[in-house]
Amino acid sequence: VPKVKRIMPLREIREEAMFGRRKEQIVVIGALPGYFELGRRRLRAGRLLSQADEKHQVNVCLVTENLARQLFGYKDPLENAVRVGQFYYRVVGVLESSLRTPDETEGLGGRWDLEVYIPLATARARFGDTIMKRSSGQFSRETIELHQIIVQCEDTEYVETAALGVQRILER
Repeated sequence: VPKVKRIMPLREIREEAMFGRRKEQIVVIGALPGYFELGRRRLRAGRLLSQADEKHQVNVCLVTENLARQLFGYKDPLENAVRVGQFYYRVVGVLESSLRTPDETEGLGGRWDLEVYIPLATARARFGDTIMKRSSGQFSRETIELHQIIVQCEDTEYVETAALGVQRILER
């Protein structure tokens, strides 16, 4: 698509994260290393995901500040690993938590912004593209390769043209 600077695919998986006896329901986000160049999250400590992490499907992760507080308390997350589902991921970075107003977080019991970012290739290898759910005797199965695609244009004047181009590609 002309005038597109970059395309960033994302995959989201709802899982449970554990460190010691502490557990939290979280969202795992499979992302490419360039995702953080879009300015969505600032790094507070450690490093970001690398091309080598993506290429070799390494079990490393970034956690949000809020999740780090919930899971690790006063321990340094960068010196530890977190269990997500059945796999362990070495924490290599801590990301700034998103800013929310009191109205936005009311009723969430401090459970907002609990995210773990892992390389997209790692997410695909560890979690696959099929989501299976069981509840009350029912079973559902859904194939989802990606949840979101972020398209960044060279300039805002190209957004509508790029959107039409991307739409045509997705409809094929």
